Amino acid sequence: MLHDCLIMYQEIFAQSGLSLDRLRTFCMVAQAGGVTKAAGGDANRQSQFSRQIKELEEFFGVDLFAKHGRGVSLTASGRSLALIGHLTLQGLTDFTVSCRDKPVEISIGAGDSLLHWVVVPALEKMRAEFPNVNFVFKNSRTREIVEALQTGLLDFGVIQSDAVPKSLVHTRMGSLVFRLFVPKRLLAPKRPKTTTNFTNLPLAGLEGDGAYSKFIEEFCDSHQGQYGVALKCSSFPLITQAIQDGSCAAILPTKARSHLSEKDFIEIDLPDFKAMERSMSVAWNKRNADIRIQVAEMNKKLPRLLVFS
Repeated sequence: MLHDCLIMYQEIFAQSGLSLDRLRTFCMVAQAGGVTKAAGGDANRQSQFSRQIKELEEFFGVDLFAKHGRGVSLTASGRSLALIGHLTLQGLTDFTVSCRDKPVEISIGAGDSLLHWVVVPALEKMRAEFPNVNFVFKNSRTREIVEALQTGLLDFGVIQSDAVPKSLVHTRMGSLVFRLFVPKRLLAPKRPKTTTNFTNLPLAGLEGDGAYSKFIEEFCDSHQGQYGVALKCSSFPLITQAIQDGSCAAILPTKARSHLSEKDFIEIDLPDFKAMERSMSVAWNKRNADIRIQVAEMNKKLPRLLVFS
């Protein structure tokens, strides 16, 4: 067995150019998006980093970065090595801190609203379930979460189920369901609380041209005269804060209930909202789980801790 092990690793140790320090530098450059950014403006470090990247490319016989105008991006080989590098260094870090009886770090990425309404409220349960873990929450867009999971920079991501690529695995958590939340002060006194009584009801919506914004636009068009966008915010939690004073209504995920007073708002379901329903999942990289014991343990329990009900 020892002889077989020596033969197995002989090729990568038969020549110089590969080391943990070079691998660390490559991961830093890959994460920063270039040598200059990774070096932080230090000319000496920039020269050192460039030399180490070149040595790695010579060792493996492939290009790790491709130039695009003034910037660079990882090649297919570079993305593969980035994942190997990040997971190797993270695995060694986990082993080191566990030997010293210190907690390991686990990162979870999600959009602002999901962090606000789903992830942060579950922190107490997560800490109770995993006492030897320190958590890092990252506010990111779906595309950024997927890329970070694929390259090993993120342990878990909370994203729409249909956005999870085949390179990742996931467990469905539940669905993001939308309702119309209307401040009672906007309702005419002594009139039935039905949508037929709404006339130019001011709505708060999101900035940009995303799926939600387009839905709100189409919703207002299909109910002409009943609704109109009076305010745009950058996130759902901001919308929730903005409507608490009672000046606007909003179409929000039902998770917003916990941040609104039931005595001050009414909640209305309409057939239109079915089109906005989204299946949500916790996603992770199987290779990450194969190396990091904590990730393997958490992927079985995290989905039930992050509840949508």
